[in-house]
Amino acid sequence: MGLAAIKKARNFVCQALYQWQLTEQSGEDILKQFLEVNAGKSFDQDYFERVLMGVIQEAVELDAFFEPYLKDHTLETLTRVECAILRMGTYELMYPHGLSDAAIISESVRLSKRFGSKEGYRFVNAVLDQVAHQLKAE
Repeated sequence: MGLAAIKKARNFVCQALYQWQLTEQSGEDILKQFLEVNAGKSFDQDYFERVLMGVIQEAVELDAFFEPYLKDHTLETLTRVECAILRMGTYELMYPHGLSDAAIISESVRLSKRFGSKEGYRFVNAVLDQVAHQLKAE
């Protein structure tokens, strides 16, 4: 599968994480539901499952990693979309699966422009840039 299939999978991960945050359903239930609803669609299902389940399983650790870079925000003041994208972006930066930091951040900004608040993409970009720098320093 190519980059287009990963891009579509990332769209679905963002939507699934948003649903998870709203409903508090189990990751397994959301995964099953998304795979059923999107059966026959062309997207990287392995990537979707790996990132979705990874973010859900490591949400507390991911939050702790990017929280110092939120500046005037807190986890509680983030929109659910921004939180989902920051969790996904941080997870992907930690476990890049062949994608560059620039590609991960760029895709996170794209998702923020598509699903988030009007200026939220700038915030997402700044936080994930700091996360990427911190990971390189480690």
